[in-house]
Amino acid sequence: MFKSIKINFFFLFILFAMIVFSQPAINYFFYILFVCCINLGVKKKFPLNPYFIFSVSLVSLILYNPKLSDFLIDIPLEIYLLILSGISSFFLGMFVIDKSKMSKNIKLKITNEKLFWVVLFLGFIPHIMGFMKVGIPILNQNELGEARDNYLPGGLSYLIFFLPLAITIAFSIKNKKLIILSIVLNAVISLVRVSKFDLLVVIIFLLFSYLKYGEKKSSSIRKYLIFISVFMGIPFIFDWFYSLRFQQESVNANFQLSTTSISESLSGAISLPYLYFTTAWSNLTQTVLSVTEFNYGAYTFFPFFSAIQLDDLISKVSSKVIYRHPFNTYAFLTDFYMDFGILGVIVIPFLIGLLVFYSYKKSLVASNPIKDGQFIILAIPTLMLFFSNHFTSVGYPFIVYILYGIIGYLFRIKI
Repeated sequence: MFKSIKINFFFLFILFAMIVFSQPAINYFFYILFVCCINLGVKKKFPLNPYFIFSVSLVSLILYNPKLSDFLIDIPLEIYLLILSGISSFFLGMFVIDKSKMSKNIKLKITNEKLFWVVLFLGFIPHIMGFMKVGIPILNQNELGEARDNYLPGGLSYLIFFLPLAITIAFSIKNKKLIILSIVLNAVISLVRVSKFDLLVVIIFLLFSYLKYGEKKSSSIRKYLIFISVFMGIPFIFDWFYSLRFQQESVNANFQLSTTSISESLSGAISLPYLYFTTAWSNLTQTVLSVTEFNYGAYTFFPFFSAIQLDDLISKVSSKVIYRHPFNTYAFLTDFYMDFGILGVIVIPFLIGLLVFYSYKKSLVASNPIKDGQFIILAIPTLMLFFSNHFTSVGYPFIVYILYGIIGYLFRIKI
């Protein structure tokens, strides 16, 4: 009962904040979905569940307010309805799997350290090749962008996702030395590459592994506090890495929120994280308004063509449009609309929602780090839906999901 009171108080606080900041009326529909996600997520024993992860994108929409910055566009009602349709479709996909029954397999306990060393070795292959090719990126500040672009070795770049998987494997066999080794190696490589994405991946793998395989003595409240703290810090991690990669001092003036009565009360320290958190919806809007012809799969199926080195065969008749530089990311619905219009916005998010929650449920029924990795590799792009579509533009989720499955099969792990 006390827990329910705290959650309802939290909802009332957010609702009060929305009223104070004069949020657009349609934002309250996203607020309702957010309430549903939190209530469903709280019922799960595991904090890092798809409902909580997906709710981050809902918060992004709830906080979206063009009055706060010139970098944010006024979203027309028809675009808001399009976004609401896609968001609701993804939620519905998760909900369908959540309410379906899944047979529980016998819990498999993996104690073979050989899997750890094989995965660690595979994860190091692209990094070794990258260091040999461009050196250590963080030491090359004059040409940092070029060094980062040329770092990953083509098709072998997917193997970088085996390195963070080693963290989960180490936690699953409860070997403290391997846990420390895997965390240190992942953290160091993320820093020397000056890659906010690498660090984000490491954080998610580490957080999941700790919550699932860490000390059971930790109270549920403590686990939720850890979960919330990590995700509250993600926009600030982006801000910090941005300052490493660019000379932020010279452009800070361009990133400040508009000097309205509302934004004057906001600290300049949160302006850039806030814009990271919201501007992708502006770019989505600008792009949707500019589309005159659909691409019929060129964006959606790009990862599969790219994996087999046939991406040159893809022709895109319409391109994405940036509302205001330098914020150049697009919320996840952009690619689906550019390919298939409203149908793509409704159908594809539903299918992805099904897969994400299915992987989550499969992960929970066994102490199997391979299944854990398959869920995490889908959870990461789910977390980033408000910022970009990693399922299509980056393309790693489905390919790495399959690669993890192959390793699981080779080690005789039933997946």
